[in-house]
Amino acid sequence: MTYKEILPIWWSMFWRAAIGGFVAGAIAGGIAGIIAAILGYPQAGPTWGAIAGTLVGIPISLWAFK
Repeated sequence: MTYKEILPIWWSMFWRAAIGGFVAGAIAGGIAGIIAAILGYPQAGPTWGAIAGTLVGIPISLWAFK
């Protein structure tokens, strides 16, 4: 295969992974931040949200590449 044939395939996979990972990560991060606030730890919300977003976003982006 040439680069001209491979690039559109890679671009399609990349965007599915990026968008899927971002959306799933944002949802998980938002939920974790809300839970932190409900439990009385509003300062921990961004940290918990970042951790949850990463933990969900990575597998979703890997799934999109599969």
